[in-house]
Amino acid sequence: MINNKLLLIKPNPYHGESLTSFIQRVSELNGLNPHFLWRTYLNGSHYPQSQVSSIINTVPETIFNILAFQETVGINQDRLENLTFLPALRKIYGHDKSALDLSSQRIMSSILASNLRYCPKCIEENCYYRLIWQVKELDICLHHKLKLVENCPYCQKQIPFLAPDSIVGICPHCQCNLICQSSTPIYSEATYFRASEDWSFLLTSDIKSIVHGDHIDPKQYLALKLLFIISGKANTFNKQHIVNLHLPCSLSVLLQSARGTCSIKRFTHLGIILSILRCQNVSLEEFSSIKLPESFLNSLLTHTPLLKDQYSCIAPWCTSFRKPGSLKRTATSTKQLEDGTKLNYYLYCHSCGTEYAIDTQTNELVERGYFIKLAWNKVRHLILEGKGKRDIAFQLGISLDQSLRCLVYLISNNLIPRHYFNFLIPNIPQPQIVDRFLLAIKNSDRIKDLKKILNLPYTEFLYYWYLPNVQVAWLSTPGKAKKKQLTKQWIKEFPEAIKQLINKEEPITIDKVSKILGVNHETLRSHGLLPQIAAAKKHQSDLQKVKRGEMLINKVEEFIRECKQNGTAITSDMLYKNLKVRRTVLVRTHPEITKYIHTILKSQQI
Repeated sequence: MINNKLLLIKPNPYHGESLTSFIQRVSELNGLNPHFLWRTYLNGSHYPQSQVSSIINTVPETIFNILAFQETVGINQDRLENLTFLPALRKIYGHDKSALDLSSQRIMSSILASNLRYCPKCIEENCYYRLIWQVKELDICLHHKLKLVENCPYCQKQIPFLAPDSIVGICPHCQCNLICQSSTPIYSEATYFRASEDWSFLLTSDIKSIVHGDHIDPKQYLALKLLFIISGKANTFNKQHIVNLHLPCSLSVLLQSARGTCSIKRFTHLGIILSILRCQNVSLEEFSSIKLPESFLNSLLTHTPLLKDQYSCIAPWCTSFRKPGSLKRTATSTKQLEDGTKLNYYLYCHSCGTEYAIDTQTNELVERGYFIKLAWNKVRHLILEGKGKRDIAFQLGISLDQSLRCLVYLISNNLIPRHYFNFLIPNIPQPQIVDRFLLAIKNSDRIKDLKKILNLPYTEFLYYWYLPNVQVAWLSTPGKAKKKQLTKQWIKEFPEAIKQLINKEEPITIDKVSKILGVNHETLRSHGLLPQIAAAKKHQSDLQKVKRGEMLINKVEEFIRECKQNGTAITSDMLYKNLKVRRTVLVRTHPEITKYIHTILKSQQI
């Protein structure tokens, strides 16, 4: 540690100066090497590295001990932190967040430049580097109306923020004066006005925080405020009003952040915040003063039960009758009936195996068969009155087959005594036949196939088919395309869609497959096609790996032929430079090629 008495000259930082610029000036005035000063106040075990020096201006505490440095230069910590982007980050993300928290979240990634940019005129007038120059979107000097320069005018190299021989205004590579560099004038600064206004607010305003939600985590409250802005400052949140907006991030991710349901709690990226506010024409100052209405918070934070939990089984004989949470989803999403009725969100009861759907017009739960409204409510009463199946069919105006199915269903579910039915069906279910049904369901897609596999008399087949556990097994088996669904054209076109992407050498993704087939992601998932897409993606990756390996081998052999013709000795560096790939990368992806190269180099040495 440097004794603060040995620092003979202790300058004051300029307004708007960057911390790396101040470190360079302190070093130069006291005849010290900037990296020596950095190493003296180093946080962590690594030696100073010029390529990461930009971090000193962002979250210095991760690699520079600003607390110890303040004692040496006699300037308080708050004033030194004002030479970095820490005040801007804390305005948005809270003063209780540590530098390690802020840096690990990468909330400013791609926003700041990693090398110095400067205005020669500004340096000539006042010899220090401005912090604002590091912001990528502000690539101009608004004072002189000039484009910022990004490299040395003589050696054309980019300049790190803190190099071993850094001196403000001098290139650390060739020691030439940066003031001599000419810059390109700009003709309009209007496009930079909003960005300049935002960054001026973040870096210089006295407002300590723009997030101040009572009893709500700052990560959540920030996302809630953004959703409030997107919703047009409505009193309640309505997703349907904003689904068509072009947002700089996924709406679902923003909703998860607002509700605190993300598996990994993350801050919202600064670029997303600025982009949303600018699109909605809301200033940071206005954003900081917004207090969310209680009604808006309730509309987002009040737990809304899943649609399936808002309904319950309506079969009167079922043990789960009217019990919320008794229904589960099937593999079917939407169907349109012949009469034009549209049903969606197909469900089944896990106790009795009754299948349901929701009528899109009335939002009512409707049975996907006729066993409640027909078998239970009508046929059962006629049977108990002594009517036969023909009389029942005639009286109710239904077919004989419907009458038979109702009778078998009622007996199979123990809803009427067995003696009311004089056809050949078992007195009790035979376990071995039930097991055959369950196995056949696991391996078959269609009821028609089940009948062929089991080879049972019609009434006996119906008896076992209507058993609650068999119905539940059929409806709950994932990825089964029930009844007529397999006749859909898009399912037949699925293999062709995969081939199409492979032939065009386009990456196989769920999104691309769904667009080719004209179905949504949920339909692919419910039909069990996601594992097939994953397998196809791996197959495509393997093909690309083999193809790239062949290309690399050809390049190696061609390079060796050229070297032999020219009489040039082959070195490892030459080979990998020609391949344009590092050895550490190649040894992971194509170890056989690195072994081949090693063999060639070894034979050359012999």
